Amino acid sequence: MWVCRRDSAEPYVQKADNVAALEDFYTVEVSPFVGDERGARPFAIDEMWSHIEQSLNEIVDAADAAVTTRIVEAGKWAMFIEFLSQVLARTPDFDRRFAERFAGTGDLLDLAASRDNINAVRLIEIQRMRAAFLYGRWYFVRFPNESLVQNDRGYAGTADKDTGATGCLFPLRHDLAVTVLNSVEPIELSVIGDTYYVPVGSNVFDADDAASVSLLIAASAGSEIFGPSKHVVKAASSGFARERPEEGPELLFGHTSRWLRDHELDFFNFLTHIATPPCPK
Repeated sequence: MWVCRRDSAEPYVQKADNVAALEDFYTVEVSPFVGDERGARPFAIDEMWSHIEQSLNEIVDAADAAVTTRIVEAGKWAMFIEFLSQVLARTPDFDRRFAERFAGTGDLLDLAASRDNINAVRLIEIQRMRAAFLYGRWYFVRFPNESLVQNDRGYAGTADKDTGATGCLFPLRHDLAVTVLNSVEPIELSVIGDTYYVPVGSNVFDADDAASVSLLIAASAGSEIFGPSKHVVKAASSGFARERPEEGPELLFGHTSRWLRDHELDFFNFLTHIATPPCPK
């Protein structure tokens, strides 16, 4: 895999396992889960990611199919919501944004920014961000093969040029991405047979579009981008912002903290709803 850092002039080859990776980043002394003794579950956070990580191929396959079908089975869409919510809370960039909320508070900052506390807060942030995805408007986009880069934050800020709605673009492969834009209107499920589906938008873009999106991804990078070829990564690297982006995804979705809190349980209501098969008409 080819990688280019903000402070590096040229892309270089790196093993995929070493890209956007930090050792023991989620390891904790105090587990955030009730009943765990101190030091008993150092990998409690890693365990929480495992179900979604093991389902990534299934999730990406559903995204690929949605470009054509414009529907996603509701259960898989729920997995998608969980995956993207985790993406937004898993990176060092989240740690920075959270610590900045306590800037100027003295000793409280040290407590808030401790490894164990931030890893517990990730779980709260994921619960809040699920609502942004549950109410969002989704668009799955296919690009030419090996034409798209990715970055170390996992997303890029974007906006609809016609409506002005803001949101995030998530590169899923080097030829596939999903954009989720801000909305406050609940989705309307479709029923096919005995299964619920979520209607989504889709597009198929060309190489020029992929180059433009790659520049957008580079502009939102924390420190590095990576991709399938030196040419693609080198071209995208010209999009690096002069300074690291400061805004977080919670702002890109345009929701207030109050709105996210008010709707943070809606995802669980959605899961309950789709667990009951639709009534035949």
